[in-house]
Amino acid sequence: MLSDVLGLSPEESDAYRALISVASATPAELAGLVGGDTSEVARRLSLLEDRGLTARSLGDTTRFVASPPAAALRALPIQRQNEIKLAELEIDSLDEIYRTATLSRGVADVVDVVHGVEAIRERFGQLQLGAREEVMSFVKAPVTAISSAENVAEHAALARGSGPGRPGSSPRRTPSRRLPVVRSTTWTCRSSACC
Repeated sequence: MLSDVLGLSPEESDAYRALISVASATPAELAGLVGGDTSEVARRLSLLEDRGLTARSLGDTTRFVASPPAAALRALPIQRQNEIKLAELEIDSLDEIYRTATLSRGVADVVDVVHGVEAIRERFGQLQLGAREEVMSFVKAPVTAISSAENVAEHAALARGSGPGRPGSSPRRTPSRRLPVVRSTTWTCRSSACC
């Protein structure tokens, strides 16, 4: 969990978890707890110390103590949230520049034509993951680009609340299992989200 959510490597996460279960430990003692080479565990402890998750013991600087999780770990998600907010601001800025540039487009430049199965899958996934409310598509049999079973982006969009019966969704949408999928190798996008 620490490695997935907070950006620690699995080895750093294991070392921190082991260290919080003891009062203090040397790299050799911790290597015995987590398994591994003493020099590698010492390197992990130094990395954790740089992140504020461990500190050297005042009485014996060869020993490490874990920083309290509530104090040490709360800063990491806050830092990640700030990074995400900055990324969202940058995306909004780029989107505004893009929209301004599209105002001067002619009718022929408004439609974005995507060719090839992989390109269609990629674009359709981008649209679904970036949609704020819904993605509507026209379907023509047979399925050649992405089937509903392969459409993991739709499931992610539904999980974040962009699906039927959730705030921001259209009450006229059909349930997820019946939503149309892209079924041709040439797909035309007329959504403001991509063009």
